Amino acid sequence: MGPELPQVKRGQALRGFDVDLHVGHASPLVHVQGKNCTVKPLGHGQDDVPNILHAVEKCGQTPGGRISLPAPYTYRINQRMTTHLESSTLEVGGMLLFSDDITYWVNNSYRIDFQNQSTAWRITGHDYVVDGGPERGGIDGNGQLWYTWAKGGSNVFGRPMPLHVLNSTRAVLRNIAIRQPQFWAVLVESSSHVELDNFYVNATNSDPNATEDTVWIQNTDGIDTYRSDHVTITNWVYEGGDDAVAFKPNSTNIHVENVTVYGGPGIAFGSLGQYPDRYDIVENITVKNANVSRRDEMLQDESTNISSFNRPPNER
Repeated sequence: MGPELPQVKRGQALRGFDVDLHVGHASPLVHVQGKNCTVKPLGHGQDDVPNILHAVEKCGQTPGGRISLPAPYTYRINQRMTTHLESSTLEVGGMLLFSDDITYWVNNSYRIDFQNQSTAWRITGHDYVVDGGPERGGIDGNGQLWYTWAKGGSNVFGRPMPLHVLNSTRAVLRNIAIRQPQFWAVLVESSSHVELDNFYVNATNSDPNATEDTVWIQNTDGIDTYRSDHVTITNWVYEGGDDAVAFKPNSTNIHVENVTVYGGPGIAFGSLGQYPDRYDIVENITVKNANVSRRDEMLQDESTNISSFNRPPNER
């Protein structure tokens, strides 16, 4: 397990930064007007996370608040971040580009208590909307360097997921493109009544040393649900090498409809029964109109056999 960054110190640093902005030394790249905040990138590879978090603090916890990261801008995500939203909208018309600092991400990504997995961007809160807009803005995970680094290893410790919906209730995420995710593209964990509509996920390996049989894009799932209830997944297109949709332990009342899959097994019930001290269920799952290019593996059961109990696949 990698070390967690000290949350108190991080919060204090951000509060100090916010005071400077409040007294008139605001960055010209964060424009606050009432409940609306617009962020423009710093450019030159500089980290845009502090400005994004500042905008979320100012406009993301106010009913009717709106944070805009407009197109055609690219925002550098050089550190992990948690955006907490309450009754507000985050517009991601631009592209969030994750840095290529493998050492940082391996050591500092958020850890979850399932298979030693890691995440890079957590969204928490309630009654919020994350919208990529008509051009489907979203995420570039810089995944190629991770695919080459892992070189076909199914689970290599520290590969972070770029989008982690956590402890969220009544959330809508729509019109989002995720290109070259580092690992699973989306994880919905410990959340309820979440809608994810009109997503495009593409994980493509262009490493010249990869072959058709060893494309090195294992574990680039489109979306996984874990400990979550009433999740709706509609109008997705997935191009990659693993599960388009996977139901992890304690996924209940999940509705999947209008999913198109190019490559990978398709739909999976995954990693059940891995921990002997946990009770795992997956129930009331509905899948409608799923178009999968490999129909021989359209529905896959990845339950863990008894010999694999209590052995996280991402052991360091």
